[in-house]
Amino acid sequence: MKFSHFLFLSVCGAATLATSIKQRDRCITKAEADDIVSRWTSLAININETVLDETVTNDIQFFSDSQDFLEGLPYGSVTGMPSINGKQDLYNQQSAAQAPGTFVIPSHFEIIYQVFSCDTITFRWRFFATSAGNLPTSTDQPGDPIDYAGIDLLVLNHNRKIKLVYSEWNNGELLYDLGTRTCFQKNNASACT
Repeated sequence: MKFSHFLFLSVCGAATLATSIKQRDRCITKAEADDIVSRWTSLAININETVLDETVTNDIQFFSDSQDFLEGLPYGSVTGMPSINGKQDLYNQQSAAQAPGTFVIPSHFEIIYQVFSCDTITFRWRFFATSAGNLPTSTDQPGDPIDYAGIDLLVLNHNRKIKLVYSEWNNGELLYDLGTRTCFQKNNASACT
C-alpha cells in the first residue's frame, strides 16, 4: 500500500512539475516583460537595428487610430489596415521621426502601470520630449516641453518578440504642446478661421 501511494504521489508530482515547466516555457516573467517594454519604448527614442531585431518580428503589425488621425488616414480599427506593416516599415517611420529637423526631440518614457500574461503586455505610459520649434503655423518655441500619455498592448509570438501592437495616445495634448491650433469640427473645415 505504501509503495502504490508513493507511486501515485510521484506520478502526480511529476505531472505537476511538467505542467509548471511547460507554463514557464510559455509564459513570460516580470523581468522579461520589463525588458521587452524597455526595448520597445527605446525604439521611439533612438531607433537601433540590433534592438529592433531582438524585439519585433519581421511581420509586425502596429495599429493606432491616434497615429492614423494625425496622418489624415482612415482608422485601422475600421479598415483593418495597420499604421505600420512590417519591421522595415517600423524602422523607416521611426528613422524619419527621429531625423534632424523633425518637430519633436524625444527624451524618455515613464511607465505608469504594466500588466502581462503569457503572450501579452499592456502598459500605460507618459512620453517626454522637447519641441524643435519648427512646426509651421505653430506657436511653440525650441525647447518647449512636450509630454502626453498613452497605452500600448503588445502581443508576443512564441519567441517573445512583438508581433502585434495596439497603441493609442492623447493627440489633443500632443497638438496643444506643439502649439498647433486644435479646434476641430466635423464637416466644417473652416471651424478655426
